[in-house]
Amino acid sequence: MRIITDSGSDIRLEKLQELHIDLVPLNITYGQETILDDKTKDMDEFWKIMETENLKTSQPAPAAYLDVFEDVKAKGEEAICICFTSALSGTYSTAVMAKNMVDYDKIHVIDTRTGSLAQALNVYHACKLRDQGASAQEIVESVEAFKHRTRLFACIDTLEYLARGGRMPAKVSSLGDFMKVKLIVSVNEEGKLAVEKMKRGKKKAMKEMVDLFNSVNIDPNYPIIPIYTKDRTNCEELMAQIGAHADYEEIGCTIGCHAGPNVFGFVYVTKE
Repeated sequence: MRIITDSGSDIRLEKLQELHIDLVPLNITYGQETILDDKTKDMDEFWKIMETENLKTSQPAPAAYLDVFEDVKAKGEEAICICFTSALSGTYSTAVMAKNMVDYDKIHVIDTRTGSLAQALNVYHACKLRDQGASAQEIVESVEAFKHRTRLFACIDTLEYLARGGRMPAKVSSLGDFMKVKLIVSVNEEGKLAVEKMKRGKKKAMKEMVDLFNSVNIDPNYPIIPIYTKDRTNCEELMAQIGAHADYEEIGCTIGCHAGPNVFGFVYVTKE
């Protein structure tokens, strides 16, 4: 049983290897250069590139999925492919296209309708079921139900990178940064990025994040994952204020291109 995901899940290389997860990387381009977000890129180096270059992301080419899917078919295995939200990327549709080209009914593709470490929670859930001996159909049905319980909240420190990626007009971004506006965002049920609140200044944004954490219905049977980009100082302050202790996870290159530095937030699973 193969578990496959893409780099939109922000799963670290060590974790991919530990849980025997196949990774299909998204592409990051700037100028004539292309980076494969295969989780081998040094993040300090990545942020240095971000300071001077306008980076763009794109879904994997069908060939990237074909290589994995054809290997699955050749070995007579089954595979669960758990994808970044189709509302923000063509990754899911590319995986479906590749599956149809391989013409092998033991490959199952899931649109998680989420991303980053919330997507990772779905991958971990699938791995746990795999290791318990669940069938492919049981895993698919369970993940399809579980994905609606995974949640992500994050505070975006600067609007500059949303504008760079074409997700916000440059004039709006400049005005927002001038006014020290912080966006508190989530991924909604449709898998789209949703603005929950806008706060002026980090102090007000931090308080709003604390209030959000205290208002959500967290299932204690699953981990809370504090998430950050570049510098985890803000994330540490958030965890200190809410009195939670958990392992920090850095958002990777694909999501970091659009989120920018100094993002902080948390990922969790709601109670049924």
